[in-house]
Amino acid sequence: MKRVLYFLAIGSLGYLIFGCQAEQGIEKLQQEVWKNPNNTRALFKLGMAYGSIEDYENASKTLTKLILIDSTHTLAYSALGAAYFKMEKYNQATEAFQKVIVLDSTKADYHFDLANAYFQLKKYQKASLTYEHVLKLDSAQTDTYYNLGLCYGYMGNQAKAKAILKKLAPINAYLSVNLERKLKDMFENNSSDQNQN
Repeated sequence: MKRVLYFLAIGSLGYLIFGCQAEQGIEKLQQEVWKNPNNTRALFKLGMAYGSIEDYENASKTLTKLILIDSTHTLAYSALGAAYFKMEKYNQATEAFQKVIVLDSTKADYHFDLANAYFQLKKYQKASLTYEHVLKLDSAQTDTYYNLGLCYGYMGNQAKAKAILKKLAPINAYLSVNLERKLKDMFENNSSDQNQN
């Protein structure tokens, strides 16, 4: 789940860039929103600023306000899903990501984010179907192969897990070795559990 969302990318790097100016930047944006509460651009920037300093609670509140004003703001839904994901509120993240996809179903990243939320909820069947859709949209996403292989592993589908591993190996050796190790552990643990029963 390396690529999950805006805030991971902004996260600590954003804090370093914002540094001690973060509070001033947020204060300025808060004033802008206070002057014009329907300013969706300022709300979005404020939500992203909160996310950049890992204040996901305020980020989610701000982005929710934005969505109440503009229910078609795709990036706001995506960032809201990211905030919920970072707070480990995976059901809410799933809802936000589903809304993103209703608004724009063409971007593989949006589907990837939804699949990651399903994965965290241990809804491996839904996650695997969504990861498969990601690969139809963008077959170059190596993280997707890795996560899909894990889904198949958790579902006990050794054949599909190995098929994904075979596809991943020539694309990304590091992820392939890591996936192979995890699958080996999963399947060995499953077989030893079955032998004990």
